[in-house]
Amino acid sequence: MVLLFVLTSCDNTNNYPNEQKEFISKIKEFQKYYDASDGNDVAQDNTCSALDSYIKNKSCSNWEGIVEEVNSGILGSKWIVLDVGGLSFKIWPESEEKWTQIGNNILIKLKKGNHILFSGTITGEMSLTCSGKMSEPEIQVEPSSISIK
Repeated sequence: MVLLFVLTSCDNTNNYPNEQKEFISKIKEFQKYYDASDGNDVAQDNTCSALDSYIKNKSCSNWEGIVEEVNSGILGSKWIVLDVGGLSFKIWPESEEKWTQIGNNILIKLKKGNHILFSGTITGEMSLTCSGKMSEPEIQVEPSSISIK
């Protein structure tokens, strides 16, 4: 009984907005269907295509995530890796100007484990293979706002 309480109290997804919970649930459905289609490349490819169609250009408003990493690249790009209900999200604007609009200072303040709220548009899934897309999806978001919760 105590273990059940501990497990349910650690599940932060209960506080997520309904749209966010539905999104996570739908991605997990795609993953289950993909796994159940093991050995059928056609069914698995169709599942990957359906996942791409589902997430492309989907908007998110005040979704919550937990910071895993804050990164910068060789060419000056900057991004945040989040755990969002067990899924990996990358908050990765198309341009440096976008960070300026959002507030570049947010990147300096973030630490691993911070809970943040973010809004924006999901632009796609970044994995190179269908298998990677389904086993460990990396969902890219073009942010319009970010704040520490």
